Amino acid sequence: DTTFILKDEVSLYGGFAGTETCPVQRVDFRMGGANETILSGDINKNGITDAANANRIMYGKEISAATTLDGLTISGGYADATSGEDGGGLRLASSSPMITNCTIFDNFASDNGGGFYIFTSSGLPSSLPTVTGCYFVKNYANDKGGGAYTGTGCDAVFTNCVFENNEVRDDDGAAFYVWCSSPVVMNCTFVRNVVPGDEHGAAVAVDNSSTAPVTMSPSFINSVFWGNLVGAAAGEDIYLFDGLDSPATITNCALEGTHTATGATATGTVDISSTDPLFVNTSGTAGTAGHDAAADWDIQTSSVLISAGLAAGAPGMDVNSNFRDATIDIGAYEFGATVPLIIATDITGPGSVTPNGAYLVSGSDQ
Repeated sequence: DTTFILKDEVSLYGGFAGTETCPVQRVDFRMGGANETILSGDINKNGITDAANANRIMYGKEISAATTLDGLTISGGYADATSGEDGGGLRLASSSPMITNCTIFDNFASDNGGGFYIFTSSGLPSSLPTVTGCYFVKNYANDKGGGAYTGTGCDAVFTNCVFENNEVRDDDGAAFYVWCSSPVVMNCTFVRNVVPGDEHGAAVAVDNSSTAPVTMSPSFINSVFWGNLVGAAAGEDIYLFDGLDSPATITNCALEGTHTATGATATGTVDISSTDPLFVNTSGTAGTAGHDAAADWDIQTSSVLISAGLAAGAPGMDVNSNFRDATIDIGAYEFGATVPLIIATDITGPGSVTPNGAYLVSGSDQ
């Protein structure tokens, strides 16, 4: 089996050089960094995400919040009809782990959720994962949710995440597809995601069941949407199907495109359709083929995103684990954020830093 199967209450940490005594001491562990820990599906090592790759990188069923994935790059999954067409990178069934500081990069699904697919198994509890400080980059799906897909009742929380250069080839919701669920998306950055010209949701699509609608209330707070395309043109950053049947709350978000007015409660919205948000480096173009590793979605002095967020309920740190100001910026990055003072304590419990930079902590000892 070429898939990593998660075990409840077993946490996996990556990104270690081997000299640390606790995870907060890790440096340079993001994608391309010297201490990056990669879980790769590229079995034949040809550098291409194709049918020769693993069908899925990670799978978990009935995984509780006592399980943490932290500091991992999940890459090269190719989910096709061989073993399920959803979730090439990470697929969770009735699971609620904490996923932190991970990068989900260059995964494919022939159906939904190229990078990340969350659903609820019949008769089991809903999936309620907490996703913090993660990057969803260059993932694609044929159908819905190139970056991520949340299924019925999967009320996940996404905080300080970046959705960059994700794509769907035939349908809707390039970065994120919300199906009959109420995720909370706070201080996230959605840039350069693409859907086909005759589809919807250049970044996000929200949909309710047409046959048996459920009560749903997804929320998008303090998030920025820029450079997302429907075909070759700026389109709906957040698209709501079926009007009032697929409602959403949009609070203090900056949008270059539009949102569907019917069924949306929008307050504090910042229009950046004709305003440069002043990102540090916008190298590259939209879609998976346009990804450029040099792009930097941090913001510069005088950005309209500075201090434009809603402070109530906002995270205390940004995607780089730096302290946010009292006046919150929109997006995953905080301009001029304060670097925290690290006071290290020893890692305890069974486990050790392994040669590939991962630290495994088991059971109640974590």
